[in-house]
Amino acid sequence: MKLKRIVFILVIGLAVINCSKHSLPPTPFLLLLQEDARTQYVSYVTNEKKELLHAMDYIDRNYVRSDTIADKIVHYFLEKGQIYGFYIDKEGSLWQEVKIDLAVYALNAGFTYREPIAFSYWKPLIKRNKGIGTSWSTAAQQTFVVYDSLNRPHTLKYSFEGQATLVGWAEVIVPANRNNLMKTIHVRWNHFSNTLFDLTDDCLVWQQKGEAGDYFDPEIGLIRSIADYTITKRDGKGISRKSTFELYLLIAGAASKEKSKGKK
Repeated sequence: MKLKRIVFILVIGLAVINCSKHSLPPTPFLLLLQEDARTQYVSYVTNEKKELLHAMDYIDRNYVRSDTIADKIVHYFLEKGQIYGFYIDKEGSLWQEVKIDLAVYALNAGFTYREPIAFSYWKPLIKRNKGIGTSWSTAAQQTFVVYDSLNRPHTLKYSFEGQATLVGWAEVIVPANRNNLMKTIHVRWNHFSNTLFDLTDDCLVWQQKGEAGDYFDPEIGLIRSIADYTITKRDGKGISRKSTFELYLLIAGAASKEKSKGKK
């Protein structure tokens, strides 16, 4: 899929943002709350030689609606046919709903499966209760059954763990606005891991482990996410990879949702 890059222009003169070392604007949403906007990201993975390992994947991620659930306003976006949620809580923390198919992880570890294995959890992308320098940890896990090449069942435990820090301001360039540095809120994932452990054979069968960084434009939301990691399988051999997910195209809609709604 080839799309002509469109350099977008956003007027951010509506609010004066104090960009000093020790202050940040209100927590940004994950993406623009505009039903008629088009937001597209490009995703790709490279090896140690910076060689592209697969065709670039162009991903549309567009806002669809907001609902009030309990004491929070949850916003939803559509990506590859699935609906995902995100919200900002009373403390100004940004949370995103993560949905994964554990069967894909099992396949990478050499197992077979009989149907998709859906799993979801909420991941804190930004926390700021202590301002710049705020650190936090997050984790999620799930057990499920898959089959080996001899059709024997194995119970696997999937686990995600991460530890992050709100670093502050950082300047980045993304394809959607290649000619200009963009001032962003930087979250550094000091370490993260996705792990599959075989409870039946009592051994590690697959792990992705490394560090990452997320970059949020105060008005647009997430514009870049990068990760450097090592993948280790049952044989213990590791391979290094780098993944990139960044804003490729943004066509702002004619009318936007009230930006202050639900922000802290």
